[in-house]
Amino acid sequence: MLAARDVLSAGGTAADAAVALYFTLAVTKPAQAGLGGGGVCVLYDWRGKRIESLDFLPPIRPGQGVVPGNPRGMLALQAKYGRLRWELLVGPAERLARLGTTTSRSSARDFSAARSIIAADPGLKSIFMGADGAVPVEGTLLPQPELAGTLSLIRRAPQEFYTGPFAHTFSDAAADAGQRITPTAMRDYVPKWEPPASSRFGLYTMYFPPNAAGSAAAEAWRLLGTEAGYQRAADRPAALLAAVPGQPGQPGQDPSAETSFVVADRDGAMVGCTVTMNRFFGAGRGARGTGIVPAAPDPSGRIGGLAPMVVVNPAVPRPFFVGAASGGAAGTRGLLATALGVFSLGQPLDAAMASPRPDPTGLVNAIYCPLGIDPIGSGDQPEAVCQLFADKRGFGLAQHD
Repeated sequence: MLAARDVLSAGGTAADAAVALYFTLAVTKPAQAGLGGGGVCVLYDWRGKRIESLDFLPPIRPGQGVVPGNPRGMLALQAKYGRLRWELLVGPAERLARLGTTTSRSSARDFSAARSIIAADPGLKSIFMGADGAVPVEGTLLPQPELAGTLSLIRRAPQEFYTGPFAHTFSDAAADAGQRITPTAMRDYVPKWEPPASSRFGLYTMYFPPNAAGSAAAEAWRLLGTEAGYQRAADRPAALLAAVPGQPGQPGQDPSAETSFVVADRDGAMVGCTVTMNRFFGAGRGARGTGIVPAAPDPSGRIGGLAPMVVVNPAVPRPFFVGAASGGAAGTRGLLATALGVFSLGQPLDAAMASPRPDPTGLVNAIYCPLGIDPIGSGDQPEAVCQLFADKRGFGLAQHD
């Protein structure tokens, strides 16, 4: 969060800040945001009047491991919508990994829950477990020198992560960890820019990634936009949100595999992203010498989740809302319930976030600007115009520049 704030203060875009925030999460939240995972983002750019979805979830192939999607996904995001130098965005995460970062309450909870996973693998033990068999607790300084070395490569020459000698090094380390990830698969992996799924709701257009969860969310808003939907919105939101695929506790689903973040800047850009390791701590094996935990070679974390959203009034045009969630289907339903409270029931963001949800296990992060972000008049537009909320159950942070 502080890295993203510093990027915005230095004149970076929302995309720049999202990239810096992601790489910090790769150090501090390895269970959900490690370099070995992938994700999706939705972005609105006021200056170019563009709304796009970026999918950097590598394909799942039977019998093969998962190519890391996050580094190249962040590179694609920054190359198209960033302003600052790439090394300035990766450098803070590299320093955190090299010098050590103080274990947060959220990460300490993850390490405690994953103690048996960590203890079972020499690669993970070397990173996250002390000689006494203890995992990091809140306040513990945790250096990750091997991850720092990998981040150094990404900072200096990001494409070499996929095409240079490191791709062979990682492939061999992944094979030792039971994951078949070939250098050819690394080289050939490319994130996808796609038109988002969308739905009109009154004056607003809701945008989502065009995956199963995003398309279902757009359809839910389409139903809300009908006359009958308006009538039912105040009475039965849970029924309307049931269109989102996936059920809590569904076999194979791991809602703890994801984390999300959102960023908005003064130039009228908004970015919402959700990243995943497909399972909690991914494949549960560390790729020795790289500091990377490969993602799980199954799509469990993708069922019902991964549907960040951006809301724009196309007539103005201004962005009004960006949200992202984690927790599989529960997270997507929670995000829709929050947006429902804001745009259908007229609630401020904190009230909408506090309202009962269809499934309370998902975690939601959101920014809502009731007047929209107006870059032309931004000189006299105080930060207080926008409302920020990070789900407290995830021990998240929300901060203005």
